[in-house]
Amino acid sequence: MKAHLFPKDDTYDRRMCESFPFIDNTALELGVSDQRCFYQAFDEFDNQSIDKSLPSDNLIVRIFAILDRRIGKRRLLSMRELMENQPSVFQEFYAIRMHHEGL
Repeated sequence: MKAHLFPKDDTYDRRMCESFPFIDNTALELGVSDQRCFYQAFDEFDNQSIDKSLPSDNLIVRIFAILDRRIGKRRLLSMRELMENQPSVFQEFYAIRMHHEGL
């Protein structure tokens, strides 16, 4: 594991104690996720409602949700103000989806 790459912030202990650590912006930026992370995130996303996927602790689940067609144009527009507080990776996928929708 690449635990030494993670900053010793408030989520460090949580990352190190879980058998399947959640994926957040730091993990994605450091490139420390693997295929299992991706598949487990997709399984979580695929087996719950879109309303549960959007606020998920797992960033990959939230990315799947923002790309899902069940999130319509009105909902995308209403989420615009919330993007300031989202991780940069999530903001990038939000921008891709907005561009695709012509918004």
